[in-house]
Amino acid sequence: MPTTPVSSRSPAAGAKLHRTTTQSIPTGALTALSFDEVLYDTSGFYSAGQPTRLTIPAGLAGRYLIGGSCEFASNATGRRGYILFRNGDTEGIGVLVTGVVSGGDAEGCVTVLYNLAAADFVTFQ
Repeated sequence: MPTTPVSSRSPAAGAKLHRTTTQSIPTGALTALSFDEVLYDTSGFYSAGQPTRLTIPAGLAGRYLIGGSCEFASNATGRRGYILFRNGDTEGIGVLVTGVVSGGDAEGCVTVLYNLAAADFVTFQ
């Protein structure tokens, strides 16, 4: 009798967002990036009504690889930082700070592996 293989492995769930225009970031202020384009979203992580968040849907608690990248225009003063926050906490779950960049744009990314519960949300600032 032929058998049908059964996989206990679920397909990966996740989302990838993008911002299609420049966002103004005030000097000295943490500012959540607001996304306006969904490249993919397998399970409803993104809501246009809350464009700065990715929220873990019900039933999808688990360990997530969370990442973000950003580019700042050239500026000879100050530092640039990228921080991933969970649930609006004041302590970041992933942080990258870069020095000044003169004559070119400052680019960077931050990635973290983190356990998230249903209804937890992540912002990139």
